[in-house]
Amino acid sequence: MHTLELPKLKELVVTDSDKCLSFKSSIEESETDSLDLKAISLDDKINSHLEVFELRNDLVEITWQNQSKTLRISADEPTYIPLGLFQRFHNVKELRLNQCNLNDVWSCEMSLSPLLSTPSSQNLKVLQVEWCDWLFNLMTPSMARNLVQLRELSISWCDRLFEIVENERDATSSSEQVVFNNLNKLSLENLHFLSFFCSGNYSFNFPSLEELIIKGCSNMKSFSQGMLSTPKLHKVNYEGKEVENGGNGLNSTIQQAHKEQVCIQLISLNRFL
Repeated sequence: MHTLELPKLKELVVTDSDKCLSFKSSIEESETDSLDLKAISLDDKINSHLEVFELRNDLVEITWQNQSKTLRISADEPTYIPLGLFQRFHNVKELRLNQCNLNDVWSCEMSLSPLLSTPSSQNLKVLQVEWCDWLFNLMTPSMARNLVQLRELSISWCDRLFEIVENERDATSSSEQVVFNNLNKLSLENLHFLSFFCSGNYSFNFPSLEELIIKGCSNMKSFSQGMLSTPKLHKVNYEGKEVENGGNGLNSTIQQAHKEQVCIQLISLNRFL
């Protein structure tokens, strides 16, 4: 058996990699169909200092940009990704997921919390999640507190997503505070089942939030249940229109914007009839 070591290799691109890169298309399929991490030499010196690392087959494309610490995983259809894959990339600053289901998580919880409980998640600055229909919530409050560097959070087209931060049932007091110190931009788009950012009685503090986009979230009538602080958020982009975030707080702003949107829809419907 021969060992291949390429310590100075800067870029590795593997295409049509069905023999070493295969994924489950459903959770009932055998474990032999899941990703073979050893087969793609993630433990070898071949990719320890790679600047660009790409793996592609008919279902999935995985791209790692070392300079920006960006990991992108995109699938042509809902595909189960082994949780262990994420542990191979260290100090990820941007994580972008498209149509990805984590088969290690499927049986225990419908969130990204297992990815955000790791020490390296403290370096995460951008989190983008699209078309991940298996998600019911994104993270627990404790995981949210761990994202100390998060600057941008963008969630779209996740049809089962009910809330962003999970309501842990043992939370009884609004004195339990969750602070997103560095979050500057929050985008929630085409989340038709989304009702709250969090339905629990937590206090949320967004001291740096300056841009909030809410679009296609028809079931979202209020932002959260507990106390809420957004000192730098002067306007909200609601359904493509700039809405003033007045002195009564973000919850009141969204409630009023939602009512106006419903009225517009009713007027349009009556005109059509």
